[in-house]
Amino acid sequence: MSYLIETRGVGIGLQSYQRRVATHYLLAKAVLEASAADPAGLRARIDAARAAAAVGPLELIVSHRLGERPICCR
Repeated sequence: MSYLIETRGVGIGLQSYQRRVATHYLLAKAVLEASAADPAGLRARIDAARAAAAVGPLELIVSHRLGERPICCR
């Protein structure tokens, strides 16, 4: 079991570092608490996902919308 938790921050240095660390802490804590609250349910979902993956490749839909956003520095 693994979780990937990502927060924007590459290239912005220490800007909002404390907020980003606090966000990661709270998210990791919530994930662990949710996992611990229902271990049987979590195990059932993992088993179901493994069984579905073993059947064969599932259809994967990837979409992308090209757009522009203004990037501005104040």
